[in-house]
Amino acid sequence: MPNATSKPKIALFILLIDFFGIVGPNAGGEIAHMGGALMGFVYIKQVQKGNDWVAGIANIFKARPKLKVVSKNSSGKTDGKPRQEEIDVILDKISQSGYDSLNKQEKEILFRASNNEG
Repeated sequence: MPNATSKPKIALFILLIDFFGIVGPNAGGEIAHMGGALMGFVYIKQVQKGNDWVAGIANIFKARPKLKVVSKNSSGKTDGKPRQEEIDVILDKISQSGYDSLNKQEKEILFRASNNEG
């Protein structure tokens, strides 16, 4: 069984054989093998330094959420008590045009204001 010091010698010997095989009829295949050996060497050195590429590659194929959360609330308030000025504007609009003229956001503000009283 080879010891730890002979393993690099075996790898270098195989790379040397592949290098001389480049001039043969399967030059592209030999170059591909050498490229794979180089990538393997670089990968092992990176793993020894603590940089594992597998996690980064696995994130590419990770399922992403299909829904996006979009907020149209420009005032920054979501569930707090609406300001009195907002309520007054909405009530003035109701008195002039009726409740049906309110948009969805105005109806929600009015609903939150009525729930916060008491």
